[in-house]
Amino acid sequence: MSTRIVTFGLALLQGLVLWWLFDAMRDKAWPATDPGLLVALLTPAVLVPPLVYLQIGLARLRIVLSVSAAAGLVLAGLGWHYGAWVGLAGENDFDSDAFTFALAVIVLCFHALPFLQSTLETRRVRPEYPRLFVFAWRNALQIALAAVFCGVLWALLGLWMQLFDMIGIGFFRRLFTDGRFATPLTTVAFAAAIGLAGSVERLQQALRQHLLGLFKWLAVLAMLILTLFSLALLAKSPELFAAGRRAISATWLLWLLVFCVYLLNAAYQDGSLASPYPRAVGVALRYVAPLLVVVALIAGYALGVRADMYGLTVSRVWALLVALLLFEYALGYAVAAFRPGAWMASMGAVNVAVALTLIVALTLMLTPILSPYRLAAESQRARILAGDDSYAVLAFDAGGYGRRKLTELSKLEGDAAAMKIRERATAALALKNRYGPVYTDPAALALVVYPEGRAADRDLRAAIAKTATYGESPCASSTDACPVLFVDLNGDGTEEAIAFTDVSSLVFMRAGAAWHARLLGGGIPMRAEALEHLRAGDYRVVAPKWRALEVGSRTLSVSPQ
Repeated sequence: MSTRIVTFGLALLQGLVLWWLFDAMRDKAWPATDPGLLVALLTPAVLVPPLVYLQIGLARLRIVLSVSAAAGLVLAGLGWHYGAWVGLAGENDFDSDAFTFALAVIVLCFHALPFLQSTLETRRVRPEYPRLFVFAWRNALQIALAAVFCGVLWALLGLWMQLFDMIGIGFFRRLFTDGRFATPLTTVAFAAAIGLAGSVERLQQALRQHLLGLFKWLAVLAMLILTLFSLALLAKSPELFAAGRRAISATWLLWLLVFCVYLLNAAYQDGSLASPYPRAVGVALRYVAPLLVVVALIAGYALGVRADMYGLTVSRVWALLVALLLFEYALGYAVAAFRPGAWMASMGAVNVAVALTLIVALTLMLTPILSPYRLAAESQRARILAGDDSYAVLAFDAGGYGRRKLTELSKLEGDAAAMKIRERATAALALKNRYGPVYTDPAALALVVYPEGRAADRDLRAAIAKTATYGESPCASSTDACPVLFVDLNGDGTEEAIAFTDVSSLVFMRAGAAWHARLLGGGIPMRAEALEHLRAGDYRVVAPKWRALEVGSRTLSVSPQ
């Protein structure tokens, strides 16, 4: 069968499947009602066809399709794990978690594909670094050019729509915005663009050489920054270790290492250049390379201090992976710097080792074995049991694993401490977004009640504790108490309770055993001023200056202003 027919058929099938899945997501219909199944179908539907396009011509078509089908099963498994076990956090956080998953899977495919391509082409499992280098760059350029091609295509179609809209012909807008047409068109165009980009090998090679030839000189600047910063950092490091705390952010150290590693690779390329720099520059870079290890160790230390203080989170687990990979790069490049022969001759072997480490690590981290969400959930659960306040992290930052741990904590049996954990976990599960009120123990509220001798019962305390709309209750402070005044405001013989805070003043009306809050109008003093006047007895109930007008079933209230 012709590869062109297979490519067109696969692209068309991809477009139809993606349209079906996107349509189901929009209508909240099956399979979108099953998160595990949805992501298990969506992940291979997006990634497997490009994998096929990039392998065509390296082996017989049947072998390429078989290998890609096996890769699709793996991707489906990874997608199912994400959908069923991770993507169950609060609705507001689903998009960020989905982006993290998509990025991790794309990085995994990008690093694994050159090894697969090399094996198909050479029939040998052990790859040669120059071949991996060429495949990686070819894949990146073909995907980038195909994306640009599709972008320009849709810009033209957008122009087409606008032109005909101006003269009252809306057919093309309806056609081009219909997912049944737009999605298959995009996938077919993307497949065709990859094929066209792959047919211009000399253009790709020239573009790659120009880009790397330009960026390799930025490696000199990056290594100069590394040198100056390392000297300053070493001078400060005794203070850092003596204090036992994180003196600087590991994030910026890791970014420094990332720039140094990738810009050094711009100079090394496939290792065929014996000396990519003038001799003096090349020697200087060799001597600076060991400083990568110093920065990597301090970045790892800073991450360790942070994790020890606040436990693991999903972002910290990913940061630890990045730190591990960069330490492997740094150590390998430091060794390569002092080996005789061509400039940094063993960088290629180091790159292969790091790529294999990354492939294995990502595969495990996208499964329950080393899932960052599972590790973060277990870490934060342990901190909660030790008395820490990590409920929001479990509710919104640890995916479905965190929600499951919260459910376990909401059923915790035991003493008063266990009861408090159970109450807070239950309250955290009920939150719809991370900016809702944080549970506050009603007994822990700082209240000063007037008239003197009166007391706030537990039901009133519980009502006040629930009034926060962001963060903790405003009366949770142990130093600044909220004044509470019991007074009959509506003359019905039953006292209402007014709580004065720095955020608002609330009147609580009793309905049976429960209290319900109502916001008071303008001109009401806040906590400090109210406390001063209440202590002096300077308060009274006054009738409104303007009475209300009732017209039929409607009431007109006149504001004093």
